[in-house]
Amino acid sequence: MSTIRNQAVVYQSYLSGDLSFNTDAQLGANLNNTPMLSSVPSAVSASEGTYLFKHASGKAQFLNASGSKSDTSIDFVSVSASAAPKTLANLSASGLSVGDAKLESNAIKFAGVDYKALVDTHTAQIAGLTNFDILEVVKNEQLDAVDRALTARIVVNESDIVVLKAKDVDHDSKISALEYADTLSLGRVGVLETDMAKAKQDILNLAAVDVTELAKISDLEAKDVIYGIRFVVDEAKIDVLEKKQPIIVSQPIYATTPAVYADSSLDCFTYIPASLLAVTSYSGIYVQNTANKKINFYVPPDKGMKVSDLKGLMLSWYNNSSTLTGLAQPFVAVYTKTDSLTPNSASWYKSRRTYCYEYTASAVKGESYALFANLKSLPYDPVAYGHTKVVATGIPGNDKGNFADSEELLFFSVGTASNSAASLFDFILSKLSLFTDKSTIEFVFQPK
Repeated sequence: MSTIRNQAVVYQSYLSGDLSFNTDAQLGANLNNTPMLSSVPSAVSASEGTYLFKHASGKAQFLNASGSKSDTSIDFVSVSASAAPKTLANLSASGLSVGDAKLESNAIKFAGVDYKALVDTHTAQIAGLTNFDILEVVKNEQLDAVDRALTARIVVNESDIVVLKAKDVDHDSKISALEYADTLSLGRVGVLETDMAKAKQDILNLAAVDVTELAKISDLEAKDVIYGIRFVVDEAKIDVLEKKQPIIVSQPIYATTPAVYADSSLDCFTYIPASLLAVTSYSGIYVQNTANKKINFYVPPDKGMKVSDLKGLMLSWYNNSSTLTGLAQPFVAVYTKTDSLTPNSASWYKSRRTYCYEYTASAVKGESYALFANLKSLPYDPVAYGHTKVVATGIPGNDKGNFADSEELLFFSVGTASNSAASLFDFILSKLSLFTDKSTIEFVFQPK
């Protein structure tokens, strides 16, 4: 799990009221800035990642998205405190491999030998031998018929007896040939029976492996039962933890997106210059205003979020301005949507509240600041690691409307004054954090 300033980060997740951890029907890890999937695609995809989906029918779907890579197979690997990592099986488009055994769509192989093909071949050979035996029985019957006819015709005549003996010898030789053929057939049948016995034994050996694995699974299930008994949910302790460390949901905000920079002056923000990187490892968007120019970065709220949901906010930045007062620091404004219930403050917003660094307060160049506004008596005290935490104040005469709990939030704006001397504002903008009862939503500013 990745971290942001030593705080745990869970992407697109939340803790449910029944204390279960939810991922909204899918769980995935994505690589190399490729497209993130929310379901099994119906066509080819450039995504590189591993996903677990829950289909609407109830079945589970495990997806290996290999993007441009050629290997789409899946390894099943085990490891423990006493056993090194070991590949138990490999599943690919060609079949399932377990050790030397491989199950394909039309083959069963052990050590590279296709035993299904062998059984099919032997079955055909046995069928052929059966047909051969029937033909030989028919021939013997024909010979018996000839013998009966000769016996009926026999007359005690020595010369005829000599002739008949000669014919009997001929018949005996033919019978010997047939018996020899039968012996060969029986030998082939014996070889086939031996091969079939070996195949059966191999299948039994594989079944024994399966039994061993089932026994291991049974042991694991028994341990799960033991651990389940040991695990007792203490509601009071969970409530304390929630108040101390809410879940953090983090998402990037790119300065190059038109919907973000909107009416900002494009020459007022860019990448962090090398001269500043030489003195700090702080990351974000570098802002330095030109004369009478400003920035306004617009951040959307969660869908349906109201004033009552917003318990507090915090803006984080690194100050590089030589003007050592709050006058040279950025501010945050919160706007609500217009409605027909009460008068609106403007045609496009109903209410506005602005939070800033006290203008006359001193500031230090090279210091990281976290401007904090506690709006609804937060049950926890947000931590700003590596920052000097300052309490936000309002801008006199800048607040508009009632800012009632029932009003729906329109957007948040992080900005600077538009009528300022060049380089008055000089800072690295890091993130805007929004606090609710159960979670913190972080918008991390990044140059594209």
